[in-house]
Amino acid sequence: MTHIKFVTLIILLLPSLSLGGSLEFTGLEEDDVKAVLKDFSANFIHTTVSGASSLGDVVGIELGVVAGATDAKNLDRLSEEDVDKLPYAGLIGVLSFPYGIGIEANIIPKTSSDDSTFQSSSYAVHWNLMDAFNPDSLIGVRVRAYSGTVDFDFEQEVNNVDVDVSVETNTQGGDITASLRVGSFLEPYFGIGTVTSKGKMEVDGSETIFDTDFTSSDSVEETVSGSTMYAGILLKLFVINLGFEYGSMLGTTRYAGKASLAIGF
Repeated sequence: MTHIKFVTLIILLLPSLSLGGSLEFTGLEEDDVKAVLKDFSANFIHTTVSGASSLGDVVGIELGVVAGATDAKNLDRLSEEDVDKLPYAGLIGVLSFPYGIGIEANIIPKTSSDDSTFQSSSYAVHWNLMDAFNPDSLIGVRVRAYSGTVDFDFEQEVNNVDVDVSVETNTQGGDITASLRVGSFLEPYFGIGTVTSKGKMEVDGSETIFDTDFTSSDSVEETVSGSTMYAGILLKLFVINLGFEYGSMLGTTRYAGKASLAIGF
């Protein structure tokens, strides 16, 4: 149990520890801010790496960990340091109820390193239609709506002066998923959706990370939106669920894996 707790702690600390000290922005223009917010938003779009099936005939509960990474081409282009991937990890919880109704949560508790602080949370409500109308169907269909927030603060240097930078996003979206129920152990799935994210970048210090021809303000707010598409596979080994998901989120690629415990009645 001690080893499990240690591994879980390391996974949860990855986002803040990996990014702290790796990002360094200067001279950002409007399109650059949108690009940064797009990478952050894509990385933390809600997921539980799940198909379109309820956890039980009546009720069910799932608790586990999701982890992965997103291609960060925009961050890599705009940051003075190399940042080709954004790490991703979170604690997930899912509750399912009769008639295919369910609620989901994906949370990264507040974590800190010497030069950064990070926290993230997202919540969703879903409806597995086939579990309500035709529970024996080999095809599952799920509709889902979700909302999430990300708050990342870090230190960097601008012209040899230390400044504090904040990146915040507030995301809302929805998707529809279809899955194939191959026996009771295997469930491949595919989904599409749409998402909108309102974000803000802010700098606190005597120097700025923004192009002064673009703005003289210490904060910039922008909205990004686009489509989501994902495919995955879920392996159900009695009470253990193992999953892998590939996604195209807001024009970038994300990979995620899951390990969880699930019980249904």
